[in-house]
Amino acid sequence: MRERNSLWHPAFGTVIVFLAIQFACVTLLSYSSSLFVNIIAEDLNAAVGTTQLRTVPGSIVAVLMLPFANKIYNKIGFKFSICLGVCSYCLAFVGMSFAPNVYVYIACGTLIGVGNALALFVPGPYMINAWFHKGTAIAIMIPTAGAALLATFTTPWIQGLIEAWGWRPALRFIALLGMAVGVVCTVLFAIPTPESRGMRPWGWTEDKNAAVQTKSNVVRGVSIKNARRSPVLYMLVIICMINGFPGVMSRFISPLATGSGFSTEQATLAVSIFAMGTTITTILVSFIVSAMGLKRYTLTFIVFNIICYLLLVFNGGNYVLFSIGLVGISLNSLNQMHQLAGKEIFGVMDLAEIIAIMNVGFNLVNMVSGSIMGYVYDFTGSYNGILLAIAVMLAISFVLVVLIYKKKDSLLWEERTVEVAKK
Repeated sequence: MRERNSLWHPAFGTVIVFLAIQFACVTLLSYSSSLFVNIIAEDLNAAVGTTQLRTVPGSIVAVLMLPFANKIYNKIGFKFSICLGVCSYCLAFVGMSFAPNVYVYIACGTLIGVGNALALFVPGPYMINAWFHKGTAIAIMIPTAGAALLATFTTPWIQGLIEAWGWRPALRFIALLGMAVGVVCTVLFAIPTPESRGMRPWGWTEDKNAAVQTKSNVVRGVSIKNARRSPVLYMLVIICMINGFPGVMSRFISPLATGSGFSTEQATLAVSIFAMGTTITTILVSFIVSAMGLKRYTLTFIVFNIICYLLLVFNGGNYVLFSIGLVGISLNSLNQMHQLAGKEIFGVMDLAEIIAIMNVGFNLVNMVSGSIMGYVYDFTGSYNGILLAIAVMLAISFVLVVLIYKKKDSLLWEERTVEVAKK
């Protein structure tokens, strides 16, 4: 296996690809989606909960595709698969911008499922986990924080586009912009594994306890067969399901603010505050996780998140307290478990398949949670019931994290000679 002595390492390119995917799908379309929620529902003459049913066909497609994602990558090529996913995700929103009614709008969500499976959930974390032997948490942090930081600037810009052009041209434009950025960066920088280039991961050391051994084509971890037999995997699936609710909540920041009695201008500012909070806390989290370890970090900040969700409910109409709560929930305590626990607990041997199974749980929640939140808002004019429910689910996740770390030592680790992945 070749060493890499130049300043540029291909591992850094995987960070750029993950950032491009995050920018295309999260910054431009996910963070800004709360700006469109009420406008689209009014224009299509439908309830907010009905418009959010667009997540149902997409989640069904993603759940069906995720278990086969690794086979798809090997069959049609890694770069092409990611490009197909990015294009599908963004073109779904282009299609929504032309939807004449809510039924066509919902049907367009099918393409989002293809994008979730092939571009958003697996390739970025998989490439980074494969390419970074050290500094994995920081490598994952950079795209996540970068996407959130960009959202603090794009949110007011997109709001301006909506006011100047209307929601349809604005949504169409940002979706096409995201698709262009995602595809170009993927073509230039995406490489599935170091083995596919005859290289070692960045930060590789010849350590007998390392995941990549002195035999450069041997990796260690729990086989997918043994992982499926362990309750640890299914507890992680439940944690990913719980993690889906805070993730979906980010699509409702603007109506959350207006439903709490704040003005439209304050609601737009709230989206930027949430995005900036995500940027700051994500940067801090990478160092906190390294210092505390994944288990202690997760348990500590689950408690912190619960307090912040309660603060959103009981802020008494005070915008400062509301903003503090937004920043607090932007630090999603379960997100690091979602992204890092697979490698820490199961190793790298069958990581792609394990990540896919974990994300099935996330997609099952994504299928219904958006509509549930929308209908709660339609009937009550408030998201307080959802916020309280998320706080309860986070308390349940606290117990699950404790159980996972008690049982993970019973997992059987093995060695396997890896095959060179298709470029």
